[in-house]
Formats: sequence, C-alpha cells, structure tokens
Amino acid sequence: MFVQIIPSLASAFGGPAVGSRLLNISLRERGYNAVLVSARYNDPGGSKMSDGEQTEILSSTACINLFPRARPFFLQNSWGILCFLLRNRHKIRVIHMHGMYLLPYIYGYAVARIWNIPYGIQPHGSLEPYQRSKSRVKKAIYDLFIGRSILRNSRYFIFASASEAEGAVEVVGRDRSSVAPLGVRLESPSASAQIRDKFPSIDRDKAVLYLGRLARKKRPDRLLEAWARAQKPDGAHLFIVGPDGDFSAAELLILAERLGVRSSVTFLGPLRGGERTWVYDRCGVYVLPSESENFGITVAEAMYSGCFVITTNSVASGEHVAASGGGLVVEQGTQALAEALTEALYGADQRLRGQRASEYARQHLAWSRMSGALAAEWETVAKR
Repeated sequence: MFVQIIPSLASAFGGPAVGSRLLNISLRERGYNAVLVSARYNDPGGSKMSDGEQTEILSSTACINLFPRARPFFLQNSWGILCFLLRNRHKIRVIHMHGMYLLPYIYGYAVARIWNIPYGIQPHGSLEPYQRSKSRVKKAIYDLFIGRSILRNSRYFIFASASEAEGAVEVVGRDRSSVAPLGVRLESPSASAQIRDKFPSIDRDKAVLYLGRLARKKRPDRLLEAWARAQKPDGAHLFIVGPDGDFSAAELLILAERLGVRSSVTFLGPLRGGERTWVYDRCGVYVLPSESENFGITVAEAMYSGCFVITTNSVASGEHVAASGGGLVVEQGTQALAEALTEALYGADQRLRGQRASEYARQHLAWSRMSGALAAEWETVAKR
C-alpha cells in the first residue's frame, strides 16, 4: 500500500486538493495500490465541504478515505488519519505527503520513523520563499521542534516546476529533488440552468475567465483594475469563478462598481467538475495574475481547453504558456495586465494561439508524467 496524505480535499484549498486526487487516479491506473487519506473540512467558522462535494469526491475513481476533523482545527487535525496510519503500518510501503506544516504530516512522519517506512514530500509551493515568508514565526517554531527533522529524513522531494525546486534548494538541496509538471484531467462539460442563465450570449473571443480562490496572492483585485483600464470590444465580459478567500465576492463587486465595470463582470461562485469544463469551453481568454504559484493547475486546464492564457512571470506554469506560444506571460502590475487583455481581446490570432496551447497541453501536461516520476521514486526508496 502506498499512502498519500493531504489534510483536506475541499475545493476551497485549490490546486493541491484537486491535484492530489487526480494524481491518485493516475497512480492507480498504473497498477499501484495508492490510497489517499484526508479529512472532511467541516470545522465551525471555516470553509466547509458540502455534501455534494463530498459525494463527488467519494464517487470518483480515486481511492479515498475521508475522516472526521478534530481540534485543533487550525492545524487541520484528524485523529482518523493517525488511526488509519497506525492500523495499516505493516502494510504501508511508502508515505507520500502533499505539503508541510500541519498535524497530519507530523502523524505521517512519526509513523514512518517509528516503523521505518520511507516517506517523501510534494511541497506544493510550501517551501518556496514566498510561502515561507507567511506566518514566519509559527513556521520557525515548527521547524525548530520538528520541521527540520521531517525535511532531513525525507527520502525524496518532487516539485511541479524547476522554479519551485530552485526556490527550495536552500532548504532541501538538489540531490533528493526531482521535477515533473502537474497534469490535466477535465470532466465532460455540464452546467445547471442557474449557471447557464448567468452567461450572456456572447462570442467566446469576448469572454474572459478567472478561476481560482479569491486569495490575495492571486490578485483578483488587480485583475478588476486592469479590466477597467483595458480597451475592450463591445460585449466583452469577465467571469470570475471561485470561492471566497482573503477577498469575498461581495467586496470585489464593490470594487468593480467603483471602477465602473460592474455591468461587464459576473461572479459565478465556486464551480466543480463538469461545470468548470463548461465554463472553460465558453471563454476564449483565461487570466491568472497571481504573485506566486509553484505551478498553477488552472493555467494547464485553460490551455487544455484552448484558451488564450494570460499569466504573470510569478506563475511557474507560465513556462508552458511561453513554450506553446498560446498566450502571454507578463510582469507584475496593473498596466502590463491591461495591455495583455487588450492584445488578447483584439488579436486576430487569439483562437489560433489557443489551439496551440491546447495541442501543447495534451502532449506535455498529462498526469502520467507526474505519476511516472513519483512511481520511480517509490520503487527506488521501497527497495532500500
């Protein structure tokens, strides 16, 4: 048995929650008995995993064990995860941890060390300087007591991009590191009548999409400012998809009103599964103006769907946008983003470049590459 640990699969946690599940599916397709253990994100005052989302997660082809949450909630604790690891300790060949700094990873480390089980870490950006600078004091305390030991004894680290690996080199070095991009796996498009009703009847070329948490680092506020500055053809519309984060949809609506673009902006809230695919298929331009992404899985999804992609040079998957010729990678800043939006909306080759992005993604951004790299690590450490 190969065990993957991630504290929560709730969509509010974005890329790692989605990616760990899709990676599990790809590993099982390779014939590995990979089991993903996580918790229902249902603590009071926090983001909740709805019954519908839980049903969707458990009905997928991934092998998932969901356990109840427990205090302390802020460390995403689940005693069920610890009990699972203890109960199956003699069956586990490798433990794979999707991140750092939370209690389930300490449980994985403790079980691995006591019973001599090899383990590895997929940091999902948590070891990059940008993320290490957040909650610096808490992380320093964590590192002092146990974090350094977890890093020191990890058999391998697998990163989603060369820039993520380079950002962590001071912490983990290079000898145990490998790089493999995340992949794309979209469900068949489907949408409720409510979602369809929110979509105006416009050409795909004029529809611009942002999909992700409304987090400060993803800069949806800067996107609205750039949207206000950009030159736009009549009928151009910006769709913002994702759960509330540092910003709420209500706050951003107020900003859109103040900027004078409220009539050309629609907030769709969080979407999952086939709804996401349906929205990608109806938007010709995708924008992720983030200040830091160790990969940016929605960029890969948008490329796969044939969108012209605009992102920043702080988003690691931008290297694939550049390599495909399927969009623009710009410097941080409102004006650069506004100019890119103008170019995308008026460019005669928007659809052609979106097609190039799709062809590239289908060839280079498959989950089989990540699962193959991880499987190679597992086979190596399991034999030692």
